[in-house]
Formats: sequence, C-alpha cells, structure tokens
Amino acid sequence: MSSEVLFQLTSWKRNDLIDRHRFYVEQVQKRVLSQLTDEAITNEADSVADETWEGGGRFFNPDYDDGSELAENAFNDGLARWELLYDLRKNLLLSSTTALFHNWEKKLREWLTEEITRWYRGDSLKIAVWRASFDEILNLLKDIGVDVRTKGYFADLDACRLIVNVYKHGRGNSFDELRAKYPTYLRSFGVSSEDGIVFQMLDDWRDHTSLEVDAEDLSRFSCAILEFWKSVPDEFMEGDLERLPKWFRDAI
Repeated sequence: MSSEVLFQLTSWKRNDLIDRHRFYVEQVQKRVLSQLTDEAITNEADSVADETWEGGGRFFNPDYDDGSELAENAFNDGLARWELLYDLRKNLLLSSTTALFHNWEKKLREWLTEEITRWYRGDSLKIAVWRASFDEILNLLKDIGVDVRTKGYFADLDACRLIVNVYKHGRGNSFDELRAKYPTYLRSFGVSSEDGIVFQMLDDWRDHTSLEVDAEDLSRFSCAILEFWKSVPDEFMEGDLERLPKWFRDAI
C-alpha cells in the first residue's frame, strides 16, 4: 500500500455529499410535495364535487329528479378524486424515501471504493464492498471510526432502510422487522376504544399496503443521513488495518 491513509473524507468531499443530498430533498419538497398538501388535495376534491353538482344541476328537473342522488354523485366524485390524490402523494413520498436511501447507500459505497483505489490496484476489494450486505458495511464503518448503530440518528436510518425494503418487496422479513421495531410507519385508520380493542383489531389486519410516510418522516430520514456524513472521521490510518472486518481483509 502506497499511503498510510486508507480512507479519507476531505472537507470538500463531505460538503459536496451534503449539498447534493440537501438539494434533492429541497427540490422534492418544493416541486412535488408543495403541490400535494392536505389543503390542495381537499380543494381539488371539492372543486370536482362542485363541477359534478353544477353539471347535473343544468339538467335538473325538481318535478322528476331526485336532488339527493345528485348530491351523492357529487360527493362520490369528490371523494374519488381525494383518494387518487392521497394515493399519489403516498406513493411519491415512498418513492422519494426510496431514492433518498439508495442514493445515500450508493454514495457511501462509491466513496469507499474511490478511497480503496488510491492504495489497492486489484478489483477484488472493490467488488467485495459492492457485494457486502448493509450490516457488513456498518461493521466496516465501525472499524474505521464511526459506529453507526450507537448514534442517535441510527433508528431513523434503520427505519428508512426497512421502509424501502417493504415498499419494494411487500410482505416479508423486512415487514416483520418494521412492524416489530417501528410500527408507526404502518398506519391504521379508525378510532380506538378506551380499552384499545378496536385499535388492536385494526393493527392485526395491517400488512405492507399499510406502509406510509409523511413529509416530516422524509425530513427526519434526511437529517439522519446528514448526521451520518458529519460523523464520518476525516482519516483512517493504515496501521489500523488489522481491526477491519474479516471479509474486507480476505478480499485483499
């Protein structure tokens, strides 16, 4: 190895990673989520209901037509539009969360392999980094000075990872883990009784289709990623190589 520094995160690189991440989140909030607020969704649904009411009213004959039927049609059209817009926002938030996490994980592995290229000429180690599981990458990070699992932001980062897996794969191991550790992201609808029986019944029926995040969740996941990049040490020295995970040393 030609350098005693195995991994280095320069201030320029750190700031670039942070700035790009912030830009993505800010643009999602500005260009997408700002158009799908609760107020905007409700206003459009009301507008659709009004159009149905006014359109039917032009041909309404009080001697023969039932006004309650027209009102019901207007209500149903408005409700249908509200549900479509709500589902659109729900999926856009989940898609944005997925992109947020995948971009961070790819940037992390890219940084690791870029640093490896400075002192290791073969491909086996870089391939090993890309093939390593998320837990194996966390173990590597622990050995180079940032124990992510002990950080205050880890719960949000971990929840984000599980949400992405559930959104992609549906019901499986990640769903079970998310339900056990972070059930708040599996939203239940309805009002619980005082003894909690009604809520419990709803909770038992939740599956991957109950997965949901809101704009505040997205911001919290974003903050966790920012805190991660801030917590990575500036340098990791060659003399500490023996502390690195076995899979890493074996690839060398």
